[in-house]
Amino acid sequence: MRHLYNECFRTDRFPREWKKANIVLLPKQGKPRDSPSAYRPICPLDEAGKILERIIADRLVYHLSREGPNLNEEQYGFRVGRSTIDAILRVRSIVEAVTDGGGVLLAVSLDISNAFNTLEPGRGGPYVP
Repeated sequence: MRHLYNECFRTDRFPREWKKANIVLLPKQGKPRDSPSAYRPICPLDEAGKILERIIADRLVYHLSREGPNLNEEQYGFRVGRSTIDAILRVRSIVEAVTDGGGVLLAVSLDISNAFNTLEPGRGGPYVP
C-alpha cells in the first residue's frame, strides 16, 4: 500500500474509484418512516481513499506547522489533540469570562441542513450511481 500511495503522490493522481460512494439512508429514531427527514444520508467511501485523504491532511498540517503559516490557535479542526469538546469548552470559558464581568455576549450558530443536495455530480456534489 505504501508503494501505491507514493505512486499517487508521484503522479498527482487520486484514483476515481476511491472517490465514489453509494448513498445509504439510515433511519432516525422516532421519526415517521414516510417522511424524507426521517433518514440520515451517509456516503461510505473506500478505505484506501480515506487513508490517502488522512495522509494528505497530516502532511498539510505538518507542513503548515513547520513552514507556516501555522494554523491559528483558535483552529480546532485538523489539530492533533483538539476536538469538538475542546471548542465547546473554549466557547464556554469565553461566555463565563464575559458574563462574570457583567458583560453581555451574543453567539450565533448556524445549522445548515441539506446544504449540498443541489450540487451536480462531478462538480463537488454527491456521487449517485
